Amino acid sequence: LKLYAHDPKNCDVLQNYDFSGFESWKIEVVNRSNEFGLDEDFVSKLIAPYEVNKRVIENDKCQPEFTLTFSEYIEKRNSDTRIQNGINNKSKYSNLLNKIDNYYNVQSRFILSIWGLETAYGKITGNYPVLESLLTMSYDERRRRYFTKELYNALKILEQGHINVIDFKGSWAGAMGQNQFMPSSFHAYAVDYDKDGSKDIWKTLPDIFASIANYLSKSGWQ
Repeated sequence: LKLYAHDPKNCDVLQNYDFSGFESWKIEVVNRSNEFGLDEDFVSKLIAPYEVNKRVIENDKCQPEFTLTFSEYIEKRNSDTRIQNGINNKSKYSNLLNKIDNYYNVQSRFILSIWGLETAYGKITGNYPVLESLLTMSYDERRRRYFTKELYNALKILEQGHINVIDFKGSWAGAMGQNQFMPSSFHAYAVDYDKDGSKDIWKTLPDIFASIANYLSKSGWQ
């Protein structure tokens, strides 16, 4: 297992980073909108306010890498507080979790574990504007193809009305909501469990829990 940590004090990547082509990249994103079934004016208005987020670049490029054993990883990620919060949440949401368990055949303890490890049971979901993060990541040529697709998938989430752009927040790399789905995973696995017309993995627990269960179920969960 590998754990990645960000240490900007030891990173000088921004000193040599070329930001000059970012506006041209935004124009290219708009011009390619039709390829992904999106309206150019819609895309242009949404991405117009954003500039390169230098913190995203730092987080992506300044990641010292070191190896952990499984027991070391568990020790670092699991605490008595996290476990107790999981037990409390299992009791608090038992009726909902049991319904989702029965429907997807995914046991509630695993749903809770993913929720707890990804975002501390919804408390730490990321405060980066998703579009800004994905525009920045797609501008960098190292993984442009992947993050460009994620950017258009994110724009489709807004087009479909699942969330408004002000609340459209996530991690520095674009993972979103209380279960930290990338936009492509959102389209593949997110669920409108409460049937209110939106797949809300940011604030609506029925949608959050069901989306985790659906992800596992469709991935071949045993």
